Amino acid sequence: MSAKKVRRHIRRLQRERRRAQRRGIGRVPQSDAGPTPDPGTTSDAGTTPDAGVRRGGGARAGAVLAVVAVVAVAGGSIARDATDAAPGTRPVDAKLFPTAAADTPFVCPPTPGRPDTLSSDGRVAYQQRDASASSLFRGLVFAVDDAGSLPEVRWAQLSEDQRVNEESVVAPSGAPAEASSAPALADREATVVTEDDPLRAPLLDVGPGPGGAPIAASALLEYSAADGPVSGLAAARCTVPQRDQFFLGPETGSQATSLLTLANPADRDATVEVVAHDAEGPRSGAGTRSVVVPAGTLRTVNIAGLAEDGAIAVSVESSGAPVAAQLTSSAAAGSIGAGVEFLPGRTQAVEEHRMPGVRLPESGGAAGGGALWIHVPGDDEATVEVQVFGEDGLEPLDGSSVFSVDGGAVRAIDLAGVPAGTHDVVVRTSVPTHAAVRTVSDVEAGGGADGDAGGEDAAASGLDFAWQVGAERLRSGSGTLLPAEGEPSVHLLAGDQATTVTYRLMDAEGDFGEPQEVEVRADGSAALDPEDLQLSDGDAAGEQAAAIVVEEPDAPVVGSLRIAGEEGQSMTGLEPLGEAHQAVRVRLRD
Repeated sequence: MSAKKVRRHIRRLQRERRRAQRRGIGRVPQSDAGPTPDPGTTSDAGTTPDAGVRRGGGARAGAVLAVVAVVAVAGGSIARDATDAAPGTRPVDAKLFPTAAADTPFVCPPTPGRPDTLSSDGRVAYQQRDASASSLFRGLVFAVDDAGSLPEVRWAQLSEDQRVNEESVVAPSGAPAEASSAPALADREATVVTEDDPLRAPLLDVGPGPGGAPIAASALLEYSAADGPVSGLAAARCTVPQRDQFFLGPETGSQATSLLTLANPADRDATVEVVAHDAEGPRSGAGTRSVVVPAGTLRTVNIAGLAEDGAIAVSVESSGAPVAAQLTSSAAAGSIGAGVEFLPGRTQAVEEHRMPGVRLPESGGAAGGGALWIHVPGDDEATVEVQVFGEDGLEPLDGSSVFSVDGGAVRAIDLAGVPAGTHDVVVRTSVPTHAAVRTVSDVEAGGGADGDAGGEDAAASGLDFAWQVGAERLRSGSGTLLPAEGEPSVHLLAGDQATTVTYRLMDAEGDFGEPQEVEVRADGSAALDPEDLQLSDGDAAGEQAAAIVVEEPDAPVVGSLRIAGEEGQSMTGLEPLGEAHQAVRVRLRD
């Protein structure tokens, strides 16, 4: 048997083991509420050393890593923070200034759970997690040239006191052959990593590309639990630290858990202002929290202490060092979970939000229908137009599709009247806004996470919810990792011009298949079903691909990834995997 076949056989056995664990077979419940391990240890608290296994790609021994993309994203992402911004400063959105080559940290959220204790300074200890709960970290990094030159990569996890479990996973390569003429991502060597059940927040420090070449990478954290108060399915892109972040939709109420994790991988402290927003605007007093996050640590804020029930949003602004903010939200009815999600954060308000492939349930079902959430920054009122497209075109809403939202307010609007199924949602506003769609699926009585909730049995079944925000326009090198568990589907939405999207699938060894094409009609959509995301060549034929990378279409197209499984569903966008030039968002004093 070839080495590749052996590795695939091992991965298949590991997937079967995880499925068995979800059914409660042979898994020991874990808790990370114990003492912090020494930095030199290689296992998480409460786990054995083999609970997390890092696997690299074939002959590229040791070249394993996972990082999230986007070295430079207009309006926000920070490759290197070159300013020590203080309170009273404001971001300058007009320009991004290139910086010297520096390390880029990518931070994932910790494994979801309910807090057992949470101190006033943000130190959290979690309750024992359900035996069916598991998390999986998957990522990849691309070489900077066709010679396979890789950056240096260091793995660690962030605790409340320090980095722990730190180790080097990729040694730096020499100078790239031709950094200025690097081939397309799908023509470069790529390396994949998998880490089982990381409880603390995983952190990967990626050095600059050899010779200062830009890096290209991505990472995904998956979580699922069949039982317990934090049950459901959730997936999150790991993020680089930011100055400003905004989240819509944390669950509130007596049995909800919404925890905001603030991770500071830098070598200087961060002061973070966390503000809750509701229908009246930003909440003062009890709705505001100032948190100091020491260098190389993380802190946690319980959103329940900032806001009451209703439509809520959370803004995060840091000075000193930027932080990676992650908001994990879950709901329950007693010991029965009613969904979990890593809420998608945004750094910039925009006037158009295009969300393809949103699976909406039947309006008025026991699980509830879909809802559009809107926040209007500033004082100006926004006029909002909502369009929901189904297989037969525009779907009429029961209420008005054009309405206004006051400046500063957060408002939730039911998408009543839309039949159950997969839809494309387009939201246009007269001023820049934040927008997201919340959808709920019934994971038992509704026949899995298919969105067709309702009926007498639905009230007794488990639920899961998911959130979708506007997707970015596809560029050359846009894409995403595909989940190891659950069934993925990719949804594409075009503007007023028909176009062809060319994509390539990558296997778990980092090898790409031949280009494939999908047609997207003008003002229409197309989908790549789970069968379309299976490999068709070589020893891995019939297996699910590990990642998808697209070429830039001739006309504007956005894309999203939907993950469906026995525990529920989760959604995220297709985004650039890292390109061109490192940049930093600058601040000027008022």
